[in-house]
Amino acid sequence: MSRLVLILIIAFSSSLLSGKNNGNIQSRIDEILRTIPYNTKYGVMVYNPITKDTLYKRNIYEPIKPASNTKLFTTGAAFSLLGGDYQLSTKIFTDDDNLSDGVINGNLYIKGFGHSLFTDRDMDAMVSQLVSMGIHKITGKVIGDDSYFDDMYHRRDWIEEETNDALPPVSAIVINRNRIQFNLEASSRVGGLINFNFTPYCSLIKVRVNARTARGRSGITILQNYSSTGYEFVINGSLKRRSRMLYYSAEIKNPPLFAAFLLQDKLNRQGISVSQRPSKGEMPENLHEIVSRAITLRDLSKIINKHSDNFLAECLFKTVGAAFSHNQGNSFYATQAISDFLKRNSIYSEGTSINDGSGLSHSNRVTVGGIVNLLEKMYYNPLVFTDYYNSLSIAGTDGTLRNRMIGTAAESNFHGKTGTLNGVIALSGYLTLKGKQDLIVSIIFEYEKGSPYRYRFLEDQIITSLAQDNSIAQQGFPEEKNQ
Repeated sequence: MSRLVLILIIAFSSSLLSGKNNGNIQSRIDEILRTIPYNTKYGVMVYNPITKDTLYKRNIYEPIKPASNTKLFTTGAAFSLLGGDYQLSTKIFTDDDNLSDGVINGNLYIKGFGHSLFTDRDMDAMVSQLVSMGIHKITGKVIGDDSYFDDMYHRRDWIEEETNDALPPVSAIVINRNRIQFNLEASSRVGGLINFNFTPYCSLIKVRVNARTARGRSGITILQNYSSTGYEFVINGSLKRRSRMLYYSAEIKNPPLFAAFLLQDKLNRQGISVSQRPSKGEMPENLHEIVSRAITLRDLSKIINKHSDNFLAECLFKTVGAAFSHNQGNSFYATQAISDFLKRNSIYSEGTSINDGSGLSHSNRVTVGGIVNLLEKMYYNPLVFTDYYNSLSIAGTDGTLRNRMIGTAAESNFHGKTGTLNGVIALSGYLTLKGKQDLIVSIIFEYEKGSPYRYRFLEDQIITSLAQDNSIAQQGFPEEKNQ
């Protein structure tokens, strides 16, 4: 039975019972919410997308900070604009159209197109492909190009209240999430310089070690001096003798230049000589693509939504901007893309202001009514709903909901997106009842008092209360959804 036919059958059978149990639902949720402090700003909405019944609503049109529920808009717009099969890639091009002699007479370009999970191992695989093609010499230079996005790598002005969540550079070309990892270990004798290594190794990086092994406490700082000619990392402080290996990370300041140097290092190690020094630059048009590594939007969105990955969400945000504008990916075009997505799909957007892709910004505003409307539009879009639904965390199973609602009727039956900022807790998604009927739920608390665990507990109470309500479940139709 097709999903559309099933929805129509459920709608007909549910219409006979709709509205009879709303009073009971309202009283139970009101009782749960009665414990919140009076100055807490919140919105709650429970909606049946089949019968079009609103089972519960409180402050559903009041703008409120969405935290990571913002990612529902980012991924929703991305799926609608690009489709689940869309590939975000990193590619190598050349301006030489004849490679049969094993020599690239010209330059080699590595260009990023928003593949935010690209790693140095992916680059190894690309170099291996070049070796298998018989390439052994490049007469020009290796050039890194991240012009698919703008070069505004940081937007910390929006996340001043979330200092622990400062992101590495958001760029079109990404290597290991644009971070360098240092592994530090004390030497065998007190007073000796500590041992270190870093990954990925790149000849652009120089490291100066001042830190020494000590008998007492450890205290390490890593300073980074960057110029157009290279990076210098200075490791200061001390590391206690016989202490465990310590791990530090530092951001890559110039992703395209770093990528160019890293690629040339790997080419040299595989016996491919390069005549000139690497650089960054913009690739000319109509060059020949040689090799590529990519990830589908379908697979990337599972990580973004299930694990609430802010860095990947911000990279996808700029990808949406690039695809929408047919120009460069930047935050302006991305916000325009999401506004256009809401307008084209007639999604309620009064009071909605989306300024980033992850929800880290405290300047974002949405309404729970708008979120429910978004989830409803995605629910009725057969081209993208399965991918969108499968990108969400599953209660008691995976992602940010893996430890929540375990042992309740909501376990494995609620697919949702969490949200957490200082003073904000959010949860929105789809709840499948025992009768196989779906509800859309959105809950956001913006609070001044209390711990985040308190508000998460209230969210879970609301969801589980709905999940175990047999009177709602009886309105469903006992068939599996085609997902």
